[in-house]
Amino acid sequence: MQSCENCGNKNIPENSKYCNHCGVFLKLAKQPIQFKENKSSHLKSLKETLIEGSKIIDEDEDGRLSTSKNIEYYQNLVWSYLKETTTFENEMNDEITEKEFIIHIFRILNNVKYQNDEDILNEFLVEINKIAHSSKTTNNFKIKFIFYTNIELIDSIKDKFCEMLHLFNLKIFNPNNLSFEDEKLRKDFKTEYIMLEYIAKGKSFYMMEKEAINRVYLFFGYLSFLHLFRKNVKMFRANTLSVDYNLSDIKISSIHELNEDNTFIGDEFNSYCILKDSETYEKSKLIKFSNTNLLYDFYKILMRSKNKKIIYQINEYLILYYKASNEADLDISFLKFWTLSERIIKNGIDRSDNYVINYMRKILKHYKYPKSYQMRIYYIKEKRNKLIHENISEITQNDRNVIKSVCDSLIWFLMEFEEYVKDMNEYEIFLNYFNQDNERLIEILKLINNLKQNIENN
Repeated sequence: MQSCENCGNKNIPENSKYCNHCGVFLKLAKQPIQFKENKSSHLKSLKETLIEGSKIIDEDEDGRLSTSKNIEYYQNLVWSYLKETTTFENEMNDEITEKEFIIHIFRILNNVKYQNDEDILNEFLVEINKIAHSSKTTNNFKIKFIFYTNIELIDSIKDKFCEMLHLFNLKIFNPNNLSFEDEKLRKDFKTEYIMLEYIAKGKSFYMMEKEAINRVYLFFGYLSFLHLFRKNVKMFRANTLSVDYNLSDIKISSIHELNEDNTFIGDEFNSYCILKDSETYEKSKLIKFSNTNLLYDFYKILMRSKNKKIIYQINEYLILYYKASNEADLDISFLKFWTLSERIIKNGIDRSDNYVINYMRKILKHYKYPKSYQMRIYYIKEKRNKLIHENISEITQNDRNVIKSVCDSLIWFLMEFEEYVKDMNEYEIFLNYFNQDNERLIEILKLINNLKQNIENN
């Protein structure tokens, strides 16, 4: 006889799938993920999707699953119904994402073939609970992320470029090392540009993918910043009729996930489809790699800093700097630079618009930008308000480039004094005393810190 964990009934025949007292499906008793109430219409649609999806799955004599049809359609539907009809989302809290779900979808759909019609939904939920349990109890694992870029590497700087990548825990990936079940696909994964590789360790695919993408964006951020920093705003002028006003054109065209043996995670044909559907970019022309030595030396020095909190924030800002530089739409690029400037200046504190404007003017004055730049901040602020509140666009390339200069100055300011400050708020002290020489500034800051320490001790 079987027993029911839900109601405690111990008189259930061995072959029964349901409790003869409370009616619960025995495999689901006390499981964390359950069906929600009042979702009958969605459950009916889920069941129909599972049945239809199971028909496209092929299983060979070795138990390997494959399909020649578009499984992504069924994956998206099942994923949507899963979140709609069950407590999966609350229980898992992003531990399994839609992109990770494709790893399981073949098995889920194939299992439907072996179930009685009345058990399909319950057996589906049993499988979901197994996946959830496995995710929660599984140790960290590694995923190798590879990125297709539009960077054409010059042989003369390849060695230094690779050393620089190493500082960011990145390296060049050779497409010849990819492992295929279908060798016919190999030629389609060739590229004339470099591919980047990043290995992430964790147990949440979503978090690991985010980490990998941000690592590449950070690298692109440093490249873009050191290439664009302090250049005259008039140097960055696209044709007025252009639809592409970006300042940096290094890009990722697609990302793929590999096991440690360079086989694709999931279906390699799906990776092929992603590659073919991804946007094709021309070779990067705006970013030159003549500053490779500078970036290598600069980043190496910065990473030796003991002030990890400040370095972390600088890195966050450089990721945003890259995104603003890479934006083709002039208005959006401007807003991204403006928002980044505000974020650095406010540092999580509610500051007035006048405070922000004065800070922008001070930082431009500190780095000896022309007075015309400082005065334009007022007018640019008015244009920014019209764009946001009235959807009226009057932003020019020079407007965007002036705010880009503000970002340049703010980020460089953070880097210049990171050795002497304890937190972001102390940077304002340096800025307020910008007419003093650096030694005097440091002396003032040390004095203020000593006073703070005495107050805390008393």
